Amino acid sequence: QNATPAAVAVTTTAVQQNNDGSKTNTATPETQLSRGQRKRQAKREQYLKREKMILSTLKLQKEDDQKKRIDGMDAIRKALKATMTKSTSDSSKVHPNGDDRVETNKAKQQVAAKEVTHMNLVLQHPAFQSNPFDTIKQHLKNTLADQAEEQQVKSELRTKQELEEAAKRKEAKKERLGVKHRKKFHATRRNNKR
Repeated sequence: QNATPAAVAVTTTAVQQNNDGSKTNTATPETQLSRGQRKRQAKREQYLKREKMILSTLKLQKEDDQKKRIDGMDAIRKALKATMTKSTSDSSKVHPNGDDRVETNKAKQQVAAKEVTHMNLVLQHPAFQSNPFDTIKQHLKNTLADQAEEQQVKSELRTKQELEEAAKRKEAKKERLGVKHRKKFHATRRNNKR
């Protein structure tokens, strides 16, 4: 008796009397659902609502990430920054963590202006005009060669350290097993003498 009007509407079926005296069921498909079907439908709607919320959140995060980049050309921006001199000015604030993100809109505009002028110089270069892909490839080889060598040296050093550590562990294991083996050998030898 304390049911809400919505619940009453769902649980009752609308019955209409025809001219000939027969009754017909005019209930909508929603009102003809069983209790289990209504539960499943509610769960499905709740799931879809949650999924929609998650997708919208991911979309907003993606948009924020794209706003942090300049024109979405992050790799080109980094390559151009590497070629530019390391002049820092107070007007272009760099993120305190040390990464290359620019914080203010004014600083973004200044970086973009520098990159546009630099890109115009690159476009006017005869080597770039003759074969742009090979020129970019050669530029990246030249600028990234030092980094590649440094990474190679670090990798070799790390591999050497890992091999030395493995050898030390192996020697320690041999010593432990050798002591156990000798104890076992001497114990069996003593038992055989008795």
